[in-house]
Amino acid sequence: MGIGKRTAFGDLYEHFRQDIRRQILDGTLRPGEFLVSEVRLAELYGISKNPVRRVLAELERDGLIEKIPCIGNRVCERPQPLEASRIQPPRTPAPVATLTLMVYEVCYELEVYKRVIALFEELHPNVKVKLDIVPNAVYTERIIEALSGGDQGADLIVLSDHHYYQLAHSGHTRQLEELTETAFPALGEVYPQLLSMYTSEEKLRAMPLTFSPIVYCCNTGIIPDPEQLQLHGWSDLAEAARRYTIPDANGLLRQYGLASTISFRRWLVFLLQNGGFVRDKDGTRRIDLRASAEALQFFCDLVHNNLLTPDEQGGLKADHFLFENNRVAMMMSSYYFMNDLQHLSVRWDVLPFMPGNVSGSTLLVGTGIAVPASGGNKELAHSLIRLLSSAEAQSQLKLGVCSIPAHRSVAENTRLFNPAIHPAHYHAFAGFMAEAVPLMELGVDYGQLYRITRELIYVWSRLESAHTVWDRIGERILSPVPG
Repeated sequence: MGIGKRTAFGDLYEHFRQDIRRQILDGTLRPGEFLVSEVRLAELYGISKNPVRRVLAELERDGLIEKIPCIGNRVCERPQPLEASRIQPPRTPAPVATLTLMVYEVCYELEVYKRVIALFEELHPNVKVKLDIVPNAVYTERIIEALSGGDQGADLIVLSDHHYYQLAHSGHTRQLEELTETAFPALGEVYPQLLSMYTSEEKLRAMPLTFSPIVYCCNTGIIPDPEQLQLHGWSDLAEAARRYTIPDANGLLRQYGLASTISFRRWLVFLLQNGGFVRDKDGTRRIDLRASAEALQFFCDLVHNNLLTPDEQGGLKADHFLFENNRVAMMMSSYYFMNDLQHLSVRWDVLPFMPGNVSGSTLLVGTGIAVPASGGNKELAHSLIRLLSSAEAQSQLKLGVCSIPAHRSVAENTRLFNPAIHPAHYHAFAGFMAEAVPLMELGVDYGQLYRITRELIYVWSRLESAHTVWDRIGERILSPVPG
């Protein structure tokens, strides 16, 4: 089903809403008759119980049914037509409420969010949702302004895990409302690792909506069958990178085997895979300096012998540019950045395995939605979050983008697959999730990570070895954490 059309959920929901009302009004369901159970209605109309309950609440509000506790929903007696003298003048329409949703400019899921918002406005005719789209470069600053409740306030804020990480470092997550499973039952359907992305002081501050593990993509014009690579560990990865790095007769390279940026979302993966983060007896993680240095040195040797690019090159993504122009066989990427690849003419796929060393771990990134504690429309904001986190909306997210929905049963439903967007091995992520770790669980705060990243410039520039730099990081940044 094309995502450009009316969503399947919207069609099914509206059909149920109109059909049940018609049956009551035309007498198919007679006064005094009980409706079948909510579970049975959900089965009959192909929707979940939450939208069934919304429609039943609407019918009860309109006086068409009455809820009998512990029994069910009964059709009300039809009111007699009113005499002309008793007709009241029309009521003044309820004032329109506005919800402001703040979102960063480069948000791959934005078009799907807009469709869900349109449905939300249908369900709440007196509510309008205003999108405040903010440039990425100033997004964290604008979030902090919004949390102050001033002129730049917002009722809902879309947060990447990195934005939340920055807010946690500055103490601003306390200005986000706590979310509980009692108020948001969909939290019980979310991968547990995603909850820790948005948890501070043991309180969940945002509803996870989508996520993405860091993985490897391959150009299937160069590597037609990624399964045949059989990359079981780092040595296999290094050998494949060497095999597909091809020089020409003049000593120039025609093709790189592997490309990566120096983003911390890349090199941290290697630290995880080499046991660079270990858990103490109390369950907290700390950095093992020796294992981290070994991992970083391997990463440097691997990509320096292939293609290592700065995280930023004037806004250009050198690795993606060369990958899409058939000059790179494999590239470290994420499901989020796969959204950049879906419109390319180059054929590509995600590798169906995660070659590690001590473990096959990888880093998780994600996107969630939060409610400022100072917001004035919390009830409506909660309703929109419930819709965005519903199985129906999560299914539309999955069909519309490469980003993975946070709702586990939706994410792992292999029948929800869009071949126009998704790579052939899209569902490979299910095999990585058991060992995937979000940034918030690494035990390194944002300030430390920033300082570590600056020190690593010596490694990227080949001015110092990884072991030398990590010794200094341990002494100046992580002390007194032992290594």
